[in-house]
Amino acid sequence: MNAPDPTTRNASHYGSGQDSSSWLDELWSDYAGAVWAYAARRVGSGQADDIVAQTFAIAWRHRDRRGSDQLPWLYGVARRVIANTRRATLRYERQVEALARHLPETSTSADPANVVAERTQAVQALAALSDGDREVLMLVAWEGLPGMEAASALGVSYVAFRARFARARWRLRRALARRGDSEMEDT
Repeated sequence: MNAPDPTTRNASHYGSGQDSSSWLDELWSDYAGAVWAYAARRVGSGQADDIVAQTFAIAWRHRDRRGSDQLPWLYGVARRVIANTRRATLRYERQVEALARHLPETSTSADPANVVAERTQAVQALAALSDGDREVLMLVAWEGLPGMEAASALGVSYVAFRARFARARWRLRRALARRGDSEMEDT
């Protein structure tokens, strides 16, 4: 899709006497291809669709604050969406690595497949916990907060935090044991 020259259609063209949905339809038909190509060159075609969708969702929400030239404005929005996506991915990867470092070494095998399976079980067990239990564990394991700071982050006393942390660890151990038992039954 060839994008029109952004100088021929400015912000006054988009929205002059149009309802919001026709404005978005026209903006999409004129610029979605160019924004997709921009995103694909930066993150690959596999993620470009998501970047374009988020870009146009933001354009919709901020249609009253758009720049005078639509395509450069959309490129700027897409650039920020890409940056936010990259930061979120890095945060997620760091959290997974931190969780893996805090998991007990229970593997008796040097086989990487077994280690991956055990870590997958641990992540699934963590996901099965309540939001409150998961938050308590993640503040300590992923964020690296000591007990007093974690208690402050939760807005509770240190004694209450220690009780919550102990219960959450117990529930995690129980969930891991159940997962281990179900794995044994499957084999």
